[in-house]
Amino acid sequence: MSNIAYLNSSFVKLNNAKIHIEDRGLQFADSVYEVIAIYEKKFIDLDFHIRRLKYSLKEIDINYKVNEKKLKSIFRKLI
Repeated sequence: MSNIAYLNSSFVKLNNAKIHIEDRGLQFADSVYEVIAIYEKKFIDLDFHIRRLKYSLKEIDINYKVNEKKLKSIFRKLI
């Protein structure tokens, strides 16, 4: 596992990744968990995972606009 986190539009060292005590995910456990497999530096079913992410967010009423282009760019940087 990497020692890097992506938080508030920035890559930070994992030990520097902090969230505010009033964060809704911390206070109410609102969250969505999605895992995307990578094989030989290529994503497995990335578009499916993004569709499922959008669906999951909608199902628990998290109002977040998923920017697929930006998300894919972030994922590529992580690889």
